[in-house]
Amino acid sequence: MQRRSQGRKVRWYLISRSVKKAGLQPQVLHLPLQGINAALREAFSEYCEIRKHHKSLRETFLDSLATALSVQHPSSQQTILKQLREREAQRNVGNSIDITSKDDMEKAIMKNNLAKFQQSHHNPFYSFPLAHELGFKGISSTASTVLAGVYDLHEDLPEKAKDLLSHLHTPDAVWALGAINMDLSLHHYRKFWRKAKETTAAYSNALSFATMKAGASGDTISQIECALVNITLWAGHPPKHWKNFVDVMILKKSGVTTLSSLRTVALFPADCNFAFKHVGRQMMQVAEATNSLAKEQYGSRKRHRAVDLAVNKTLMYNILRQTKRTGAICSNDAKSCYDLIGHTQASLAMQWLGVPKAFVDCLFTTI
Repeated sequence: MQRRSQGRKVRWYLISRSVKKAGLQPQVLHLPLQGINAALREAFSEYCEIRKHHKSLRETFLDSLATALSVQHPSSQQTILKQLREREAQRNVGNSIDITSKDDMEKAIMKNNLAKFQQSHHNPFYSFPLAHELGFKGISSTASTVLAGVYDLHEDLPEKAKDLLSHLHTPDAVWALGAINMDLSLHHYRKFWRKAKETTAAYSNALSFATMKAGASGDTISQIECALVNITLWAGHPPKHWKNFVDVMILKKSGVTTLSSLRTVALFPADCNFAFKHVGRQMMQVAEATNSLAKEQYGSRKRHRAVDLAVNKTLMYNILRQTKRTGAICSNDAKSCYDLIGHTQASLAMQWLGVPKAFVDCLFTTI
């Protein structure tokens, strides 16, 4: 209408059709140019005001749409609403994608992963003098002095690094256990593979979980494979095929495919995966036997469930309220927690719980 009032060619049926679609009164077709400009300014101001609340308005629309669709379809309203929200998230991600070619996508992924995996490179363990004295794998002679509690702390080290090094003195309870037997028995080897799922993903150019599971059911093959795992761990030299893996990007949240919202997982060969799980289980058994784990740690522990932790928290709240005492709980979700674990610190922590140096050397040589 504004263009037509300015003498420019605009088809009349386009104007009349737009007026009907917008739900406007027919009188607007006869407005003068000043009235049209005033109406445009008013409409734009109203649009800017509504746009401030676009997220809540969109949620309200999706709720009403899910309610309407639930009447027509057998699915529940919550299921339909979840599907609509996932579709909405995918649409928003798709609208923000600037990279479309395969090569550019791979470069962006590698750049993102490199930045993610180098987040801990700024800490004191990767700079002089700790990097020189402890080494990347933390199995040097100086590392032994840290575990023995006789390491001479440098004055210029950050206080947090000093605190960590001073607490890495091997506990007396672990020393009392003596030489810890971490050999893999044939019984435990077969027990693990009997429970393993054939569909578990692994490095594609090596034996699959299904093949390893089938081999564990035979006497000869299981004995050979079990012996090879023991030899590899005690020798501290992983086979060449263990050093091959593939990075897989998996979703943290359904429908969200932005790089910052993806979790990178390395798929190792199935036998490598099993060997390192064995080391982890043995280490946790030592930690449980020596009471080396924090009481509030409920993750990755037997006979510890999330529901028990929730009950304990509720009981603590009740005690604080009834005794009129002050208290606080910090629920901290550490950002990039596993990506920030340094190899040197992890190696010392494993040896702190009695894991042999050869096992540690094998693990960190592989990764």
